[in-house]
Amino acid sequence: MDQPRRLAGGHAGIALLILGLTVGLAFAFAIPGSAFPVATDHAGTAPAALATGPSAPAAPQLAPQPSAASPTQVSLQVNSATTVLSTYTVLPTTIVLNLTVFNSTISTSATGLWLNITDYVTHVQCVSNDLSSMITNQSAPTEYIAFPLTPTYFAGYETACPNLLADPTLLNLTAVQVDPTNGTMVTTGYEYGTYNPLFPPGWGVLPVSSFILSAPTSKLNVAPTPGVADAYTLSVNYTGQYTGRVLLTVVSPTGGTVLSTNLANNGTKPTTYQWTETITGLYSYVLTVYTTYGTYNSTGSISISNTPIYYNNATFTNTSLIKGLNGGAAGTLLLVVGLVIGMLVATVVSRMVWGGSKSAAPAQAWSPSSPTTNQCSVCGKSMATPEELAAHQKSEHGMQ
Repeated sequence: MDQPRRLAGGHAGIALLILGLTVGLAFAFAIPGSAFPVATDHAGTAPAALATGPSAPAAPQLAPQPSAASPTQVSLQVNSATTVLSTYTVLPTTIVLNLTVFNSTISTSATGLWLNITDYVTHVQCVSNDLSSMITNQSAPTEYIAFPLTPTYFAGYETACPNLLADPTLLNLTAVQVDPTNGTMVTTGYEYGTYNPLFPPGWGVLPVSSFILSAPTSKLNVAPTPGVADAYTLSVNYTGQYTGRVLLTVVSPTGGTVLSTNLANNGTKPTTYQWTETITGLYSYVLTVYTTYGTYNSTGSISISNTPIYYNNATFTNTSLIKGLNGGAAGTLLLVVGLVIGMLVATVVSRMVWGGSKSAAPAQAWSPSSPTTNQCSVCGKSMATPEELAAHQKSEHGMQ
């Protein structure tokens, strides 16, 4: 009698175990946020759990796929045919896309295209570029468009996004199509970014890329150190996004490295280095700016001689030559004095040049300033009577 009871009890235990497993699985699938994610295709969106942190934005929606259930509904699809952008994208780069219209026709009058640039940190749209001029009338439902992405498309970003050069950026292409049946507008977009390998397929992209608008530049400044023999002060002017170390390497005329130092700015203050060198000659150098997206070099040479030479050094002292007057007043006064002196010199020189030497005038008969009675008109002698004057003129001057 005990054997049948034990068998019945065993069957009942197995039944209860099966029932418990069934109920547990049912609860596991019913609870939200289950550990069993359901993957979607690229028409879906990433789960909210992917947006980590309180300020992280929701994952973007990708271009919707046309619905087979509504064959007359106008829809758009924008896809990228270009390589996925890297974390740091140095411009220029090429953007290639294909635009597909369903149940309508691509045309210059019904289709529009925009390139929008957004700061991913502040979520502020920095620039919007109208690319509708790239649209052409198509008989086929798809148009392929390729264009170089240059810094021109980022022009004016400072107004809305002053920190864009230091922030990751979202690049979005938005297409608009007018439905010819009812006049409504259909919009779709495609976001360029870096695919996150941690996301399951179809869960979306991480639309972040830092665009490098211009390659870094650098310039070495060399100047003799005042009051120190054979010493030179070195510093660097450089520009660039996401820069780190700025390495200066100086090579002697014989080919050996004589100096290697970091001249990166200390915050906004330039770093200076005092270099002492007593051997004359031509020293070549390499200036390397290290960034998160590559290294950039500039080269040149430094001439060390017994006579100090200034390199890339220009000074301007805004002082007045006349004490008590500012620079403008002193300059005006000196200008007036210079004009007066110049006019005097010009007058003297012109007289010397154009005056020349003049021939002497012929001898003129002497004539008194006040005539005297019985006075000779030739020699000026006075006579007592007119008769004596006539005799004198006849005998002395041959006058009749």
